[in-house]
Amino acid sequence: MAQPVSRDKAQSGADAPIRLRRLRTESEFRETTRGIERREREKYSSMLWNMVRMDLAPKVQIMDLVGNKLDGAIGTGEEGSLRSVVDFYHKKPNRSELMQILKFFSVYLIQRARRETTFTAQQFLLFKAIDLLRNIVHYATWSVHGDAEGMVYAIIDDMDKQVPGRFAQYAETEHHIYIMMKKLQRVPRDFALRIELGDEFVKQTSFFDALVQFDFLNRFYPRFFKDRNLDLRLALIYAKITALFQDMIDHIGKGYRDARKLNSFIERYNREFGTRKVILVPIRDLNRQQIAESARSLRIAAEVWYRRTLALKTVKPQLRTECAHNLARNLMQDGRWREAHALLTENYRYWSALTSEIEGLEGQVAYLDTTINAAVKLRRRDQVAWANGEQREARMRLDGMVKTKTDYNKRRDEIKREAEADDDDEDAMV
Repeated sequence: MAQPVSRDKAQSGADAPIRLRRLRTESEFRETTRGIERREREKYSSMLWNMVRMDLAPKVQIMDLVGNKLDGAIGTGEEGSLRSVVDFYHKKPNRSELMQILKFFSVYLIQRARRETTFTAQQFLLFKAIDLLRNIVHYATWSVHGDAEGMVYAIIDDMDKQVPGRFAQYAETEHHIYIMMKKLQRVPRDFALRIELGDEFVKQTSFFDALVQFDFLNRFYPRFFKDRNLDLRLALIYAKITALFQDMIDHIGKGYRDARKLNSFIERYNREFGTRKVILVPIRDLNRQQIAESARSLRIAAEVWYRRTLALKTVKPQLRTECAHNLARNLMQDGRWREAHALLTENYRYWSALTSEIEGLEGQVAYLDTTINAAVKLRRRDQVAWANGEQREARMRLDGMVKTKTDYNKRRDEIKREAEADDDDEDAMV
């Protein structure tokens, strides 16, 4: 029988726990939520509530998770219960109750992490705490909360300093995020800074937090811009949102850690944006069927944003053709060949403005490849012939441009070598 590992031995190994600093914000969160679990138990255990509104009571109460003495362990087995508690308060119109729940559990998870004897066990709790702290940012006024983001930065910074090498990139990006969040708290209408913040969240692979910032601008822009200016700004935001979804679609199922991160995105997306038509499917096991179902649900969600982009009147040709191409490829993966072909042919005319450079011609050739595949699947010989002709012409222009550029670079290098040789001769004469 295996002997239990003592705390001292666990701390001396490679998986030793880290020390977590205590911030003023943590103390404030703990103080403002003190006794919340008992107040909830008293409210929903009253005789009147049980008689009249029992069906509206939470299925899982806070005390079911943390226990009477606030010593309940929360692991992977309790994730569903924690989700149930947050979902219950999310449905309430009063956001202040939800904020209290998020503050309570984020601090509770950090406190539990301090008791763990291995860093592996700590990681689960700390990343769940980060998830909840980022929820606080989401539901705060203007979707900014410097104190909550400060706690996130402290956690990642502690991990970086005590587990060298593993979190350096995340710590640097999180430092930028924290600074931007503090600035936005002072000037929440700095739209350019908010876009930068969303981009930093993307670098951090915090995709839903990026979506929160981009969606904020999506809802806010119509108050400040009109017509063409509005379309151009919305197109930029929609492009960033579709890129989030497309990145997840293209890289889904790469590993267990990525699956956990994706499930965190799915949980929050369904809570905030889920509808009858668009509900993302989480990955419970890394098997082919579940990955395929989850990828399909992501493609359906991405289609909403692709369609919104293409519906705008003023969109730059490069963005429009890129959206049409990506959406068509997603539709083809779901067997929607006819829709994909119609989309590709409808938006092909915009390539005329993009073929003056090598990159534009390369994109056009790839676009026509996809068009040919769709036409072949539909047995549209006329469309296959047309697309082949267009592609042949594009390839000829591309080959000509590549040759011209190669010859230019070759001649430039020759002139440079000749100039260097002349300089050497002059130095030798001197």
